[in-house]
Amino acid sequence: MITAAENMRQNIVLRYSLELGGSLETHLHRRYRSQFTAEQTREWER
Repeated sequence: MITAAENMRQNIVLRYSLELGGSLETHLHRRYRSQFTAEQTREWER
């Protein structure tokens, strides 16, 4: 579930990524994806 703050942050990241050629978005997405994967793994192990 995505909170309003998280959704706003993603919108900001997307907006800036268009201006920066996507490099910032790629960096943040990679970091969040690895964090999300770790959380999902913990969920599945329960």
